Amino acid sequence: QELREIDRIIGAIHLEPTALLFAGRLHVRMGDLARAERVLSLIRTRVDSVNAWDVAARRILEAELALARGRPADAIPLLEASKEGAAQEGMVLGSLARAYAATGQVDAAFTTLMRLIALAPLGTESQEEWVDAHLQLARLHVAAGERERGQQWYDRYLSLRRDADPDLPELQAVRREAADLRGRTDRP
Repeated sequence: QELREIDRIIGAIHLEPTALLFAGRLHVRMGDLARAERVLSLIRTRVDSVNAWDVAARRILEAELALARGRPADAIPLLEASKEGAAQEGMVLGSLARAYAATGQVDAAFTTLMRLIALAPLGTESQEEWVDAHLQLARLHVAAGERERGQQWYDRYLSLRRDADPDLPELQAVRREAADLRGRTDRP
């Protein structure tokens, strides 16, 4: 219902490309790529080609769609080109790290996530990307066989989510991952 209300607002008022990007990303994250494509079409009609933020908004949503369609290699150059022009660098870095990881560029993913962590964009739209970077780091460390480091990042992530609704399925899944890892880490 909230997504339909967002679509109604988008159709009723003129929003700049950066504002539309947030709606488009939400549609991508919810799995509604058709709606995200409609938002991207709208962004394309409103981009001022000399406005770096506008161009970055278009590229970021194109990259998010490429990631959602399993084409992370297509997303990387779009995100790389958007880092300097984006209103919220953290938004770009989180997606860029996911694209790097998906293409096997693990070192680049680690570096990008650490850059995002260092930004600490608390109180901005990029705050969720910052929180999620902790979980991405946990999973990357575990995948690299660095279970203790992975556990440390899981613990940090869960500490950041300590006030979240404990019934959230995603949070329950992460708690299980951390508990399973803890069981493997504690074994000789």
